[in-house]
Amino acid sequence: MRTKLVVLVLLTLIISACGSGGGGNTPSITGDSANDSTGGNNGNTSGNNIVAAGEKGSYFPLTAGSTWTYRKSDQVVVTKEVTSDGRVKTNVGGEPPKYSTYTIANNSIVLTLETVSGVINADMVDFTSKYDVSSVGLLVFPSNTTVGNVETSNYTLQVGIDGGGTPVAKTATLTVVGTETVQVAAGSFNAIKIQEANIVDSVASSPAYSWYAAGVGLVKNGDMELVSYLIK
Repeated sequence: MRTKLVVLVLLTLIISACGSGGGGNTPSITGDSANDSTGGNNGNTSGNNIVAAGEKGSYFPLTAGSTWTYRKSDQVVVTKEVTSDGRVKTNVGGEPPKYSTYTIANNSIVLTLETVSGVINADMVDFTSKYDVSSVGLLVFPSNTTVGNVETSNYTLQVGIDGGGTPVAKTATLTVVGTETVQVAAGSFNAIKIQEANIVDSVASSPAYSWYAAGVGLVKNGDMELVSYLIK
């Protein structure tokens, strides 16, 4: 039973890492951060009304107390909440909660650590997905939302129990595809569309797409769509 639970949780962390997503140094991110147009301009990429990454009004708000509820095509409910210490708590159905730590580097959002706590034989165990090896993190939102902008992060992912596991070299590339009006359960949003491509051990995965609305955050990712939200 212990082995099955360990494998299940580790697989969940690895899959979420490939589909997304702490140290003192700036993560290894490449891309043009000039003329940054991220912010509360409702999808307008002219560069006006710039809002700093993570702030209320930006495409990726991380203000404490903010919450989002999503629904997947299989009706599984996903909830996200920014905790008082700035982490993002994610609940997927009945799975143990996942806590994600983000940092802001050159006005981009970088994922540095994910932790899931689970119980095995009455013992509490922390399953960690670490992105902060050598102070390098996973780029999850670009510094510049101008259409055509491409930014890349080279990072090391280490997944294991209580900080263990073997580091794996990865590359994530984000491309700002354009702006679209997206209709989801929570309403209609003027959003930017971002393509994410990952390379793990020289093997490229199929591109994934996400849509973000200014002042709201993620409204759609694959088969997951926003149902309700509250931005503090």
